[in-house]
Amino acid sequence: MPLEDPELKRILSAIRKALMAEVSRQYSVPAHIIWVREIATCIRQSFYNRIYYRNFNDKLAFMLLRGRFLHELILEKLPLGIAEPNIKLAEVKLDNEVILRGKADWIVGDYVIDLKYKMYLPKEVSLNDRNQVLLYMYLYDKPKGLVLYISQYGEIRPFIIPRDETLIKYLLEKALKLHRALVRNNPPEPEVAEWCKWCP
Repeated sequence: MPLEDPELKRILSAIRKALMAEVSRQYSVPAHIIWVREIATCIRQSFYNRIYYRNFNDKLAFMLLRGRFLHELILEKLPLGIAEPNIKLAEVKLDNEVILRGKADWIVGDYVIDLKYKMYLPKEVSLNDRNQVLLYMYLYDKPKGLVLYISQYGEIRPFIIPRDETLIKYLLEKALKLHRALVRNNPPEPEVAEWCKWCP
């Protein structure tokens, strides 16, 4: 089918629009809604993500979503059976305005489980992944967390994360700080993170 074919153009346009709409839905949210993933990492990076992802093309949209596509495929094909069904989006109001929002992958008994797909298995859990599962433990009121890495070769490596109230409190304060930065349109101070070379 040639690229000039009107039907092919319509199909490709529909795919691009779907990608763009999904990324827009995730990143075009009010300043008072803070996602778990945004405070698990450097909030300066999260601040710039909110700003720069207001204007993006279909290539960037796919790059942002491809990890999630793989993630959801694994969740669909590898059900635990013992997990709670239909995990719902959780949110907690941190003050009179700010809402922390996120969704865990699995909940099994006392455990909140966060699935991570990696090219190669890490030797230790990353700071971002640990922070993320701690915040899910807070949102779902669970005492234990588990970061479960799956490699491209099907290898699995689990890391148990104990609940840490001091660190959770610090992360919640970061959520409030990110909210203030977004409202004032003033980037917060940087933290050591994976994308330090990317941020202005």
